[in-house]
Amino acid sequence: MLTAVDGAVQLVVDRPYIVGQSIVVWCGPQPNSKLLINYGFVDEDNSYDHLVVEVNVGKERETVLDMLPYMRLGYVSDPLEM
Repeated sequence: MLTAVDGAVQLVVDRPYIVGQSIVVWCGPQPNSKLLINYGFVDEDNSYDHLVVEVNVGKERETVLDMLPYMRLGYVSDPLEM
């Protein structure tokens, strides 16, 4: 946990650490956009990352073609899994 103490930032850890050992900080359930803005990093395997996509009826093909270079695609065969 990070706290402000007398004009400085104090890191409170959950256990003793060995000199040189990495400390992992968890910032809570946040999408990468918030992690980047608030902390300056993104997590490639972030399960809290999401993107809302709205598609107008009749424009499905154009929308997918426009977004394709920016997407990692997944296949869902059951609409209930979406």
